[in-house]
Amino acid sequence: MVLLAAIVIFIATDIVPFNATILAKSFAYIIAAFVSLYFIYMFFLAGLNQNERMRLFVCLILLISATFFWSAFEQKPTSFNIFTRDYTDRHLNNGFEISTIWFQSINAFFYHHSCPAIQLAMANNG
Repeated sequence: MVLLAAIVIFIATDIVPFNATILAKSFAYIIAAFVSLYFIYMFFLAGLNQNERMRLFVCLILLISATFFWSAFEQKPTSFNIFTRDYTDRHLNNGFEISTIWFQSINAFFYHHSCPAIQLAMANNG
């Protein structure tokens, strides 16, 4: 606990330089290395049979797919606004212009307004 407090004090007083971008990139490489080492170990050194290796391969594919999905999904607040600003006609016939930020709310709007209908449909179909 004392070590953690000392690190925080050193960073806060700029005795130890701190760059969040470098730290984030470093942790990304460290995490990728550990995941790669885990799968290499499991495939070649864990003594798995063919069926278990196929299941582990499916887990690897799902892990990679989820990584790409969430990295694209987290771009939505920025990239989606830029795309909407540059490539979407936001002007209505009466001269009103829809703000680009409103397009971020479309996803949440449909969640909130379609969930009760879906719940009723599933409850009725049992």
